Amino acid sequence: MRTTRRAAFTAAVVFLVACGGSKQQTQTGAAGTTGTGAAGATGAAGVTGAGGGAGIMGDAGVTGTGGITGAAGATGSAGASGAGGDAGAIGTAGSGGSGGTVGSAGMGDTGFGGRGGTVGTGGAVGTGGTAGTCATPVNCGALCGNGMRDTCTIQANGCPAIAVTEACDGADLGNASPSCAMQGYGSGSVACASNCTVDLSTCRACATDPNIKQCGAAPFTSAPRAAAMAGGFGEIGLAWMEIDASQRVSLDFARLSPTFNLLGTTRLRMPAVAENDSEMVAVAVAALPSGWVVVAYSPPEIFVHAVSALGDDLGRTVVERQPPEELIWRPQVAQRPDGGPLVYWAADDAWRAAVVAADGRSVSAPVDLLPAGNTMGGLASAAYVGDAFYVAVSIAPSFSQAELHLRRVETDGRATTMIQALPGVNAWNAALVTGANELRVMYAGPMPGAAPANTWGVMWQKVGATGDALSSPVVLGAVPPYSGPIQGVALGADTVVLIGRDNATSLFAARIGGDGGVITSPFRIMALPIGFYWADVTPGIVRVSSEAIVAWHRFAGIELARIAP
Repeated sequence: MRTTRRAAFTAAVVFLVACGGSKQQTQTGAAGTTGTGAAGATGAAGVTGAGGGAGIMGDAGVTGTGGITGAAGATGSAGASGAGGDAGAIGTAGSGGSGGTVGSAGMGDTGFGGRGGTVGTGGAVGTGGTAGTCATPVNCGALCGNGMRDTCTIQANGCPAIAVTEACDGADLGNASPSCAMQGYGSGSVACASNCTVDLSTCRACATDPNIKQCGAAPFTSAPRAAAMAGGFGEIGLAWMEIDASQRVSLDFARLSPTFNLLGTTRLRMPAVAENDSEMVAVAVAALPSGWVVVAYSPPEIFVHAVSALGDDLGRTVVERQPPEELIWRPQVAQRPDGGPLVYWAADDAWRAAVVAADGRSVSAPVDLLPAGNTMGGLASAAYVGDAFYVAVSIAPSFSQAELHLRRVETDGRATTMIQALPGVNAWNAALVTGANELRVMYAGPMPGAAPANTWGVMWQKVGATGDALSSPVVLGAVPPYSGPIQGVALGADTVVLIGRDNATSLFAARIGGDGGVITSPFRIMALPIGFYWADVTPGIVRVSSEAIVAWHRFAGIELARIAP
């Protein structure tokens, strides 16, 4: 029985959209004063009457009269049973009635206590003041449009006077840089809107670099909660999941040409019943020998869809039922050139995996691979190399050291050899290069011989089947610790490495030769402002023909870049 624990779950890639506009400021009227009522005082008990003489009963005393209305009750006269004074009448709203005065003691039997005065009712609650309608101005009215940034004081509709300095006016951009890149974007120019506010609507995530051959939005409208990409048959396969206002989840697949022309889309069948946790969705996609397979998670099922080469839905198979509270990391895939892919995910305290059949219509029994509870050094990565799949995980025995572990998975789904690779190397966020005929690993960690010491960078290195180093590490530049994902795809003997920085709000790529030489130093592919999109971009890289395709997405849609470094 696994120990159930809920960890942070990251779906594939999401977008957020920044919207411009003037801000509204409201003034709130004061609330009415609440009336308070004083409680009526409680009449004290009558004093105990003294007993009669021996053998003779004392005559009954006369009952004391009640208190005066609203005021304290008058003192009851003495009697045999000496009743107390009656309660005072109910006080009017806003003040409580006074309690009755204590009755005097009876001469005979024990006197009764006077009743307490009734509590007065509270005053009525005052109504709230009417909300104000004062708006914060963004310009100086008629002065906006004169080509100069003006400062003015505006007071209207009884609102307080407000000092305003226009952010821009015409060509005068004030403190704003004319370059979108200076605002944190990849490219574009800053403009001044007609209301004298800075306009960033032309800023783009796509960067401009000679190695970028094409960059832009996918040729269809989507608002994905999760998305993934694969390459095969000289085409790009894209799969994504959306959630509508009624929390219904949809799953779509599209085929694109290498130059991003739309070849077709397919709406795939979703499970009839899903648990109420639709936020936790995930999707992955891989090419089959004669089609595609789309892997998805919609609580509580991990399932695969077989898709024909023309995009037809050929059926759905459940891999495993996985309650959302037990899913640690989303399902991912490792593509195989002559068969079905490996599906792997983290559940409870173990990474698990299953192999999809070549036709995409069945899967092997899921097996445990590696411990997931202490994979603080990064996420799992897998690749098909030679005649088997390998899954790499950085396992961290402490917060300062991560060890690279590899697990071999046979094509029939059996998990076999466990390897501790690159002994003594501090390897975080380890990832395997896909599409290579040898084990090539990338990781982040302290750069060898760097000054100052403990400067972090991204390294690339060849590894043998037993985990030994087959090459020296190639350093691809400094990055902050835990800065973002690392991925790589083989272009023959070379490797194109994708590096995420600033929590993946910036993506860089570099090309390394088979001999370890750097052919193309890291160059920027895309950028978005830090702090706004900080956790909403999950990238992917695949090979299509002789070029590499990079994709990322937000709620606004999926974007792609075709690079040839």
